[in-house]
Formats: sequence, C-alpha cells, structure tokens
Amino acid sequence: MAARTQYEQHPIIGQGTLSGIEQLVEIATWIRHHHERWDGHGYPDRLAGLSIPLPSRIIALTDGYIEAVGREGTTATRWRSAQRAAGAYDPDLVEVLAAELENRVVAVPRAGSEVAISGLRAGLQLAAPITSSTGAVLVKSGEVLTEALLGRIQSLATAGVLSSDTVRVGAEAPQA
Repeated sequence: MAARTQYEQHPIIGQGTLSGIEQLVEIATWIRHHHERWDGHGYPDRLAGLSIPLPSRIIALTDGYIEAVGREGTTATRWRSAQRAAGAYDPDLVEVLAAELENRVVAVPRAGSEVAISGLRAGLQLAAPITSSTGAVLVKSGEVLTEALLGRIQSLATAGVLSSDTVRVGAEAPQA
C-alpha cells in the first residue's frame, strides 16, 4: 500500500477505535470526516459541502488554522484570506473565524429576510415553505433547519428542483 493511501486510512482507523465505545460513536463519525473538503476533494469518503458533519468541518478548520499560525504566526492573515477561494473549508466557518479574530459580529438574518439557499445554516427557522418548481411543498414553514435537512435542501438545489434559490427565514430557533 502506498504511503499516501496508508496515511489516508487514519480517519477510518480512528473511527473504528472510538466506535467500540457507545458514548463515542457520534464523535467517531466526526473523526472519520475531519479530512473531508468542502469542495469534495478530501478523504476518506469524498463528502462535500453540508454533507460533511458540522463538527468535522470545525475540526478541519481548527486544525488548518493552528497549522497556519505555526507557519505564518499571529492570526495567519494570509492563510485565512486564501481560504475563501481554496475550497477546503466551509466558507461560513471561515467567515466566523475571521469575524472572531477581527472582533466583528457575524450578521444573523433578521426574521422575515430572504436568504440564499447557500446561506442557510442549522438553527434557522423557515418563515415560508421551500417548494419545488412544480409547487410541491418540500419543507414546511416553521421547520427548524438541521444539518441533515440542510444537506437535503442543498442536494435539491444542486439538482435544480427548487422553485427559488432564496427562502424567507424566521428568527434563530430558541435553544432548548
């Protein structure tokens, strides 16, 4: 087995190791996918976009950022600006990291505002249904977006099934 292929097995091995402990099964999945890339060129499963679990995307960005700080120093400004076009990390998470480091606030959509399908995120509540181009309701109004639901919505958008590339959102769903 080539060295690179062997190296790319470490997330699968990590998942296998942790999966034997019931309380760590979910975390094991995050470990498996922490080398997936937003653009689908990662490993081991070539997941892309919102199909990558959010915790895995956070682990990947954190790992990349810490490595960049080690090479570049301070807040890795050059590395962070390059990430917007690089395709490795969730662009929303890159923006949150930049906002945090620059003491900026990331704008949360106001209730009733139109948001691009690509700008949706977990925790937002729909103020209007998402419909197909034939008018069928695919996601009802009032639904709180989860990572799994976002993945399905993105897939439908990619397939050209949705009636619009924007949706009206309500406020952030209340925390339980």
